[in-house]
Parts: sequence; C-alpha cells; structure tokens
Amino acid sequence: MKQDKDRIIAAKNLEIQELKAKMEEMAQEFGDMLKETLDKMRERIEITNTSFENDGGSLPMMRRLEEFNLGSPTKS
Repeated sequence: MKQDKDRIIAAKNLEIQELKAKMEEMAQEFGDMLKETLDKMRERIEITNTSFENDGGSLPMMRRLEEFNLGSPTKS
C-alpha cells in the first residue's frame, strides 16, 4: 500500500515537472511573439511618421494645434 502511494506521488511529481517545463516553454514563446509584435508596430509607426512628414503633414497639424493654443504661439 505504501509503495502504491509512493509510486503515485512520484508519478504526480514527474507530471508537475513536465507541466512546469511546458509552461516555461510557452511563456518563452509568448514573449517572443510579443517582441515580434512590438517590432512590427514600431516599424509601422516609423513608416507612418516618415510618410506623414514627407507629405508635409506636420504643418497642418501645427496650425490646428495653434488654433487650440496648444502649439508654439506665432502671435502674441
């Protein structure tokens, strides 16, 4: 009877170790996916900023901010 309990406990401990290893692997994969997503978002933001600046988009934005007194004042 004691041997059966010891065998069950050993099997459960092995299962726990396997599940811990699997969780660690999944956490690593998730971290990699988040980093990849962050890199893609950063790249898209840079592309958007570059195209916005090349289209002269910053001037109209400054005018709109000035209308709401949020940009640098041009009149005193």
